[in-house]
Formats: sequence, C-alpha cells, structure tokens
Amino acid sequence: MIRGFRSIRTRLFILLLVSMVSLLSVVSYLYYQRATDQYHDKVTEIAEKNVRQTMQVYDLLLDSYNSLSKSLIGNSDLLRKLREKHEDNPALAIINERAITNILGTLFYSREDIVSIHVFSPSGAVYNYGNYMNTVDPYFSYRDWYTRIKQSDGDMVWLGVFKHSLTDQTVNEPVFAYGRQLYDLTEHKPIGVLLFQVNVQPVISALTNMRLGPNSETFILSEDGRLLASDNLETAAEVPWSIHAEMGTRTPNSLETAMTSAADSGTDIKTDNYSTAKEARELLQTMDNRISAGEVTFENRKQDLVVASKATEVDWTFVSRTPDKDLNVELDQTKHYFVIVVSVLVIVSIAIATFISRTITSPVKRLVQEMRQVEVGNFRGSVQTKSSYEEIDILVASFNQMVLRMDDLINREKETSAREKQAQLQALQSQVNPHFLYNTLDMIYWMLDEQENSRLGSIVLSLSHMFQYSSHWNEDLPTTLGEELEQIRHYLTIIEARLEDRLTADIDVEAEWLDVPMPKMTLQPIIENAVKHGLEPALRPGRLSLHAEVDGQRLHITIADNGVGIEHNALIQLQMALGQETNNATAIASKGRRGIGIANVHHRLVLMHGESYGLTVNSVLGKGTTIKVTLPLPPRA
Repeated sequence: MIRGFRSIRTRLFILLLVSMVSLLSVVSYLYYQRATDQYHDKVTEIAEKNVRQTMQVYDLLLDSYNSLSKSLIGNSDLLRKLREKHEDNPALAIINERAITNILGTLFYSREDIVSIHVFSPSGAVYNYGNYMNTVDPYFSYRDWYTRIKQSDGDMVWLGVFKHSLTDQTVNEPVFAYGRQLYDLTEHKPIGVLLFQVNVQPVISALTNMRLGPNSETFILSEDGRLLASDNLETAAEVPWSIHAEMGTRTPNSLETAMTSAADSGTDIKTDNYSTAKEARELLQTMDNRISAGEVTFENRKQDLVVASKATEVDWTFVSRTPDKDLNVELDQTKHYFVIVVSVLVIVSIAIATFISRTITSPVKRLVQEMRQVEVGNFRGSVQTKSSYEEIDILVASFNQMVLRMDDLINREKETSAREKQAQLQALQSQVNPHFLYNTLDMIYWMLDEQENSRLGSIVLSLSHMFQYSSHWNEDLPTTLGEELEQIRHYLTIIEARLEDRLTADIDVEAEWLDVPMPKMTLQPIIENAVKHGLEPALRPGRLSLHAEVDGQRLHITIADNGVGIEHNALIQLQMALGQETNNATAIASKGRRGIGIANVHHRLVLMHGESYGLTVNSVLGKGTTIKVTLPLPPRA
C-alpha cells in the first residue's frame, strides 16, 4: 500500500482528483451560497413590499371607516334628536326614534359592507339599523367593547375582528367592529355611543396579502397587545354570552381577561384567540425595541421568519410569521439539484484523473527502465516512445541526447574546471600589479622627501593614497563619509597644484557625521565633475564648498561651485537622467569603475536606499552649480 502510494501515477491521480473535487466543491458552495443570499434578498424584498402594500390598503380602509363615523358624529339632526327627551309623550318618542333610525338607515344603504349601525344613549335607549332583525344584548353596558368606547375621548376605537355580532348572539356572521363616542357639540359632553359592525372580508383579504407561504400566519396587534385581526377567522374573539351582566363581566377582545373571568364563574370559553394573541406578543418581545412606525423589521429565527411593522396612521403592529419549510422550498430543490450535479461531476473527475495519470506515467515508466540501464554503464540504449504530451516527448528526446553525449559532457567538465583554475590565477595576478604600482609611488615620495621637494612629494603621496583606495573599489565594500572626505582632500591636493592655486576648497562637516556609512566613490565623481566642467573653463578664481546638514533622519551633503554652470538643455537632460529608471543605471554601473558618473552615483543610492534618496542638481549658467546628496542616517543608540 505504501509502495503504491509512492508511485507517481497514484499521487498524480490523487492530486488531480483532490484538485478537481476541491475546485468543484468551492465553486458549488459559492454558487449555492450566492443563490441562497439572492433568494433571501428576494424574499425580504417581497415581504417588505407586501407589508407596505397591506398597510397602505389598511390606511385607505380605515380612512373610509373613519369618514363613515364622522358623517354621524357631525350630523346635527342626529345629535339634536339624541338630546331630545319625550318621556311624557310616547308618540313624539316614537317619531324621534324613527327619525334616528332613518338617519342610520340612510348611511347603512350608502355602503354594501356595513352589517349594522348602533347608537346607545346614556338612558339605555338603543337605535340600530342592520341587514338582519337583531336582538340587542341587554347587558351591553357591561361589555368590554362598550367600556372601551365610553372611556375614549371621542377618537375612533378599533375593536377588531369577532366571530359573531357584539350585540346579537343569534347572528354568527363574523364582523369587524369599531366605534366612538357621540358628543354634544354645544355643551361638549357625551350623549351616546356609536358602534359600527362591518363585513370582515375586506379586513381579512388585505391581511392575507402579507402571507409568504401556505403556512404563513399574519396578525394585527393593538398598542396594548390585543389581537385585532388575523388571517385565520378561527382565531377571532368570541363573546361569552353565558356570563351574566350582574357578575360584572365584560366581553374582551383580548381573551386573557375573559379567561380569567370565565374561570372564576366556572364557564368554559374557547382559547384559540388567546393562544394566537399570546404567540404574536411573544414574537414581538425580541423585536419591539427595533420596530418603528413606517419601517419594516425582519427577524430570522431558527424555524421561521418574522416580519413586523408599525402603521403610521394608527398604533397597530402588523406581524407575519412564515415557517422555514415554506421559505426553503426552492432552496431545497436547488440543494437536491446540486447534490446530483456534484455527484456526477465527481464521477467524471475520477475518470479524467485516471486517464490523465496513465497517459503521463506510462512513458515515464519506460524512461525509468532505461535510466537503470545507464546506471550500470550502458550508454548505448535509447527510449523509443511517442506520447500525446509534448513535454514528455521533449523529456525522452533530451534523455536520449544526454546519454549519447555523456562522454562529451564529462570531457567538457574537465576542460571547464581547468579554465576556472586559470581564471583564479589571473585574478590573483591582477591583484599583484596594483600593489606594485602604489608601492612604487611610495618609493618616489620618499625619494622626493629626501630631496626636500615637499610640494611634489605631497602630490605623489596623495596620488598613491587615491590609487590604493580606488584599486580596492567594490560596491559591497563599506566605507564612511570620513573616508570619502579624506580621498577628496587627496584629490584636491593634486588639483590645486595643477590649477596653480586658482582653486579654493572649503569642507565643513561636523565630526559626529563622519561615521555615516555610504557607498564607495560617491563624492569624488561629483567633485571631479565640478572641477573639470565647472571650474577649469572659468577665467576667474574658483571656489568649491562642501558642507553637511541634518534634516530629521536624513543627511544632506551640498557641493557647490562658482564655475561656468550648465546650459539649460544640458541641465534638463541631466535632471532627467537622475530621474530615469534604475535599469538604465544598472547598465551604466555595469561598465565598471571608469563609468562612474553623477547619474550612476544617483542610481546606486536609489537602489540601496530607495526613491527618497539620491542626487538633485541646480545650476545657473555663468554663476555655478549646486549638487545635493541625500543619505539616510543610521539609527543611534
């Protein structure tokens, strides 16, 4: 097993298979993740759109209901007749009742969705109009809906959806109920309670628009947590008619109170509405702080998606809950499709990996067999094979050529070794000649010193030092600013003698900067250019100054002369040379020690320290030239 795993065919097969399967898995995962995110974004967008559309429909619906009630609370005839009392004249009382009923009937027939309209006076009189003969609950004043309206200040009171009429136990038609108090506009005191019961279908139809799946649940909760409506009529509130008025029981829309009262009286009532309302409130507990009016809030839970929003016109909270099994139908189908596709592609990957590994390793195996023949000294054999891979054919051809030329290569290796030894001897000889020359210069200096020719002796000594310094020139050999300045002084000794004292040099560098490291032969090419091209052509006494100053972690060495300066075009070319790519500088440097110039010095500094360092040149024709060398300062302890 271990030996089989060490074979190139097995490893290549495993490598190809793992690579293809890994790539396939990553691509499939990313695509599936992208599809999942897009699907969730789509669901979120649809849910938000549905919620906003539902709230807009409810805004229009409630506005129409509000306008319906305002047509009565602002009816002066109705308010006047409700104030009139004809206890001593039954005939006038009957006429007054018929007039009020006619007003209610006129409004009733103005819309098709009204089930009934009731007006309850403080005296206990009830005026109503509806699409059925109803018997008004004699204990209506003890009911919760009546108390809610009585406790209001004239604003609309939305009672919600009920399974049957609030005023007649014989009518089992579900209704949506709302009401408000009637006020005497003259004395500003309540004169009755107005109750509307309308068809529940528009309310339920608008609410079902929030559903995202067949198992979705939608609710409307009031500000005090009452369940006002649900898309399932089975969760609507019921009126416990078996609870009598003398017990002080109220008919709640939130059945939590009703259950408590029923339990005290030993009466059973259905708890569907209570359970639904409790669930809806629990959904909002973790979201309540994040729900704001007009904004849609989402809560992705482990088993479902909850969408909630508060209406802007009324203090209602719309809630939609959709289980994951409805949301993930398309995702489950996509997942199943991906499993099938990935399985097929894995099988195809295995077949491809097997084919490729065999076609690659078969010629290699034959090549290995021939190599074993070469190991025992047989250089006459060759591999005869033709594969479908150009690289393997090249490998086989190269092996055959290698075997045929093996003896020739061995001889070439021997010849190369001999030439390397000869090159080493020549390198040693080239080191002897410079030593001989500057030793000879030293001998001439001592002979001049014996003849008391100190001026010529100092020139020869300076030349000897310069030649010794330059003969050991190497870019990798470290040097310091102090050593460079010492070479410049030797150079200036020779130049001052040649120019017959027409040159005055001023070197001003503080001692603390003399140990700053720098590349060898950095300053001398600049001084040499200043003398040769600036000071020698001038007809006036020349002055050359060199001083150093520190700026942060940088050392600026300024070399200035009062020579003839540089022409404008030549200055531009020089400045461009100092800003050119380092590849050109490399070409210059490759010429050796004789090719060292200003541009070469600049690019050596750039290569060593970066673009922030190097040379800058400024010149005025006829007045002189200034060159600034910027070097990094080493960190100090």
